[in-house]
Amino acid sequence: MTEHLDIREGYDLWAEIYDGELNPLVHLEEPLVRGWLASVAGLKVADVGCGTGRHTAWLAQAGAGVDAYETSPGMLAKAKAKLVGRSVHFIQHQLPNPMPVESETYDVALFALVADHLADLNGAFCELHRILKPGGSLIFTVLHPAMNLRGITARFTHPQHGTEVRVAAFEHTYADYMLAVLRS
Repeated sequence: MTEHLDIREGYDLWAEIYDGELNPLVHLEEPLVRGWLASVAGLKVADVGCGTGRHTAWLAQAGAGVDAYETSPGMLAKAKAKLVGRSVHFIQHQLPNPMPVESETYDVALFALVADHLADLNGAFCELHRILKPGGSLIFTVLHPAMNLRGITARFTHPQHGTEVRVAAFEHTYADYMLAVLRS
């Protein structure tokens, strides 16, 4: 049996076990993101969809000023608990809603493994473009679109029932992502 949950409910439940699960996609993605953002000391970074703080932690440790945005209160609570004493500003937020900052605030916006959960890619990328300084960088990672088209989406094992849980996702293509970025 597979249970299908909306984004907030799904990630709130997943937060209980997220950091303890072996997630091959995360293990493939993290080293690449760290390589792309080799030097962040002194930069202002928005970690949009920070989850349990997997990128937020090393960004703050590397000297970035980090604002961590997350839809799921459960994920945000885990990130806050993990990063007590770090100078990270945590904000509950969901794109494409306007982010509570001035335009051109950030040097870097990290948007990691989030976009396939959003219906409005154009709105999301326009908002990310708005918050970036001129010349700023958007680091964007996503589950391969072909996987979504084959029905493979974010999923985990329910911590109490042992059943498969799938979090709401949208079947975006490469063209959808590229057009959203170009339109922003």
